[in-house]
Amino acid sequence: MRIERRARWKAARLSALTVGAVLAAAACASPAFHGVEADPPTAVADVGLSNGTGPAFRLSDRKGMWVLLFFGYTNCPDVCPLTLSHIGTVLRDLGPTANRVAVVFVSVDPDRDTPDRLAQYAASFGPQVIGVTGERAEIDAAVEAFGARYELHTDEAATSAAGYSVSHSGDIFVIDPEQRLRLTIPFGVAPDAILSDLRRLIGPSG
Repeated sequence: MRIERRARWKAARLSALTVGAVLAAAACASPAFHGVEADPPTAVADVGLSNGTGPAFRLSDRKGMWVLLFFGYTNCPDVCPLTLSHIGTVLRDLGPTANRVAVVFVSVDPDRDTPDRLAQYAASFGPQVIGVTGERAEIDAAVEAFGARYELHTDEAATSAAGYSVSHSGDIFVIDPEQRLRLTIPFGVAPDAILSDLRRLIGPSG
């Protein structure tokens, strides 16, 4: 009887230790990403944009780099400047790791966003930011490839001094050096949260 009680006590103690180990491991586990993780990572199409009258752009030109890709337009009053400003802050805080990151701003407004205008706009947010655009069919293919969206508003209610307005999604798409989508960061995520996500993804060796 005493042997049986001892055996039951050992089993109960072992069970308690196992549960405790599991709970401790869960407590030490890394927190969830602030963005939406692609699990498993998803290969992305090799987006190609003629870039108006400027040099053609292909996503594969940035293979081997981490890419933050974002759709917008230079006349955007809020989403684009705020998001690009956040990205600029993140790149600064990444330190030397930022050398492994490229930022691609894809304009969905090629009629107004000339290569010169895009270059000037992108440069205002940092040297790692490039602005590209293309023919409407190329832009639409790129938008569809990432599941993004945009819409031109030319009705009288939406028409402004600039001629028309544009609504668009504000996600940042994080693409790894093997051209796989790893993370989609929604509009409004704070710079420190984006920084945390990128540090987890890129790591010390990238």
